[in-house]
Amino acid sequence: MKLKRILLSLTIVSLSLGFSSFQQENESLVWLKIEQVDEYIIKENRPVLIDLYTSWCGWCKHMDKNTFSDPVVSAYLKENFYVVKFNAERTTPVNFRGKSYGRVPDTKYNELAVAMLNGKMAFPTIVYLDATGAYHSTDPGYKTPEQLLVKLKEIVAESK
Repeated sequence: MKLKRILLSLTIVSLSLGFSSFQQENESLVWLKIEQVDEYIIKENRPVLIDLYTSWCGWCKHMDKNTFSDPVVSAYLKENFYVVKFNAERTTPVNFRGKSYGRVPDTKYNELAVAMLNGKMAFPTIVYLDATGAYHSTDPGYKTPEQLLVKLKEIVAESK
């Protein structure tokens, strides 16, 4: 009898854990590729958040884990922005806004990342585009969920 209760409890716990992770997966952001920005802006004018990162950047990973995965931040971004992740050290060329960007010679950076950051390479950096896809601003450094929400709300208010 005791064994049945334990097994039943374990089953309930494992089912609820599975449901919880299923919910988290469904609530996570869908990151666009940089090449998709123009296509999406045509569908619905929204500001664009571009997360410029590198694979070695610890603060970038911390921001993914704590800021972008925050349920309030994630919900706000889904409702108001298109979100893009772009590896600043991308080796393959990328087409963006009608232009091709390759690797900057003698560096590890993609030309698009260098252009977006005006050569001031710091990670993480968020680049904001307005609802037409034009440059709005950059915001370097790690952001807490609260800090990011303040900036997101400012940009949405400006775009109305």
